[in-house]
Amino acid sequence: MVFFEAPHRLRSFLQDCLNLLGDRHIFWCRELTKIHEELVRKPVSLLLQDLQTRKVKGESVLIIAGAEEEQEITDKKIAELVSAYKKTGKYTLKDAVLKITREHKVSRSQVYRQALKIWE
Repeated sequence: MVFFEAPHRLRSFLQDCLNLLGDRHIFWCRELTKIHEELVRKPVSLLLQDLQTRKVKGESVLIIAGAEEEQEITDKKIAELVSAYKKTGKYTLKDAVLKITREHKVSRSQVYRQALKIWE
């Protein structure tokens, strides 16, 4: 993603990126093709930290890396996780399913189907 940002909105823009997209790598280009050109590549959180103590002048171009590809979780892995949660005795079926769906971003029905086989 490519963005053009004014200096007075740069910090709030970076904070929004961090909150919405996570700590992705960003390529910050300030004052492109001018005498004070600055090029920086680092994670959003580190860039935001660096900019807290300095006044930024000039227009910025920001290129944000795409999301990292997440590995798909297999039914076997789901079954292993459900078994582990069941063995602890701390989780109900509903809690275990909810925890797995949130952590691994899979559909609730897929996890619930596997969990029913194991839980009973």
